[in-house]
Amino acid sequence: MDPLTGLVLYRTPLGWRFAVSVGGGIMDGHLVDTPLTADEGEAQAALVGLVEEWSGRTVEATWRTEQPDWWTADARFVASPR
Repeated sequence: MDPLTGLVLYRTPLGWRFAVSVGGGIMDGHLVDTPLTADEGEAQAALVGLVEEWSGRTVEATWRTEQPDWWTADARFVASPR
């Protein structure tokens, strides 16, 4: 599987949006099960959970605030504990 390199998460008036950088491509969309009223920690956890569900792998992400309602993370797949 291609390496995971980054996550972007931002809040819009219509809901939470995201982008995931994997290998040479980008997957984007919105977090349909995360309410607009959720705080950034909840939305960040939801995005990490979505990527883990999609990939079947554990994700490690280090988040930083870029501007109000906009976060990015350096991210990678990590070995799951056995």
